[in-house]
Amino acid sequence: MKTVVSVSLGSTCGDFDIEATLGGTRFRFRRLGAGGDLRQARNLVEQLDGQVDAIGLGGANLAYRVGARLYPCREGLSVAGGARITPVVDGSGFKDTYERDVPGYLERNGIPVAGENVLLVSALDRWGLGEGLEAAGARVMVGDALFALGLPVIFPGLRWFEAAARLSMWGLCRLPLNRLYPLGADEEANAPRLTRAWRLASIVAGDFHFIKRYMPRSLKGKTIVTTSTRPEDRELLRERGVRATCTMVPPLEGRTFGANVLDASAVAAKGRFPLEREDYVLWWEQAGLRPHVEWYK
Repeated sequence: MKTVVSVSLGSTCGDFDIEATLGGTRFRFRRLGAGGDLRQARNLVEQLDGQVDAIGLGGANLAYRVGARLYPCREGLSVAGGARITPVVDGSGFKDTYERDVPGYLERNGIPVAGENVLLVSALDRWGLGEGLEAAGARVMVGDALFALGLPVIFPGLRWFEAAARLSMWGLCRLPLNRLYPLGADEEANAPRLTRAWRLASIVAGDFHFIKRYMPRSLKGKTIVTTSTRPEDRELLRERGVRATCTMVPPLEGRTFGANVLDASAVAAKGRFPLEREDYVLWWEQAGLRPHVEWYK
């Protein structure tokens, strides 16, 4: 059995300990929340180092992607630095391979993407998904400035956002993570931002903590494309009038895993690190992963 642990900067209320089989490999998946405490997260990584097959880092990136360039994230690297033996991944292997193909899956399964307005809550976190959406013909509205920095700005596409981001990445990579991302108790609180952008979108895509934190009271008729959700999260979306949710993979024991857990599962199964793009693609095929669409009345 392979053991994968997600060390998350989020609250402990999302912790889990689940056994499941993927691609013929038996896994034990665990999540340990650090409640927004960077030192506690690093301590957890240090304690797990050499004891598990792979560690996923939740609530933090090791680097941000802007086009073809990667910008190292100081605090994420600090947490991951607690490991000397066990590989630590942040989900980018999953995001840059598997997630690119999700928009095409939606088109083939009754959810139009071409010509639709899509609110991507954070392109820095999901550049591959953004490129997949634009390749499928979506009009992508990039929400990084709005949701991460609180600025009332939406960028009309990745090209415009990339031009602005390159001017500011040096500073953004050095900001405390809790200034950019809802951590700890902020994960559960709802503080709607710029509801007009939500009204314009027929699809909202990206990290669920951003979506949950800033979504308006009504999401009537919208499709949510995201990763890590619990049953109560999907019930909340149903109550807000969502038409459908598409999680990147089917639920296991009622919950869907975050990208960092799935990335770590590939590393653990292959038994080496780092992996090439082809390694990831072959593992998703072997594991039989498919997006999961849940329709609401």
